[in-house]
Amino acid sequence: MKTSTALLLACLTFTPSCTSIGSAAMVPENVSVGRSHPGALRVRAKGTGRTLGVGAALVSGSNLERAVTEAIESSGLFGRVVSGDGSDWELGVTVLECELPSASLEMTAEAVIEWRLIGADGAPLWQDTIRTTSLATSDDASAFEDRGPMAVQGAVQKNIRRALVAIGGLQLEPR
Repeated sequence: MKTSTALLLACLTFTPSCTSIGSAAMVPENVSVGRSHPGALRVRAKGTGRTLGVGAALVSGSNLERAVTEAIESSGLFGRVVSGDGSDWELGVTVLECELPSASLEMTAEAVIEWRLIGADGAPLWQDTIRTTSLATSDDASAFEDRGPMAVQGAVQKNIRRALVAIGGLQLEPR
């Protein structure tokens, strides 16, 4: 077996940082929203183009979409989340910036995410670009390769929380 193939297999098998940050790791816990909106919401997300390890997206669109959907469902922010047509609103979520921090004892990650809520008619209802940071230390994870993704997931969690709280402050009526 060639050395490069062996290294690739070792990375895929033993290094947790070779995969995308999972959706469950990005879901904030106990999000308290001001108001619940009856009706259906569709979520669409675009992750980072930046990769983690051997090609997996640092924050993939599909994992981000699942994380936002789960956070909305657990918070009760909307009556239901749908994956197809027939929604009252659509929430677009786009990662503008998200970098894996350099290896150190304290690793700070920043996530800049654009949020756009539109009505079924395509009319914009709310938009914000939210910037959040998170710190992971050697107390959180002893291995450098775990600390970076942990800081990124913390920044994304905070970002999702802030967006959901802001949307909970809106007055929305289903179509």
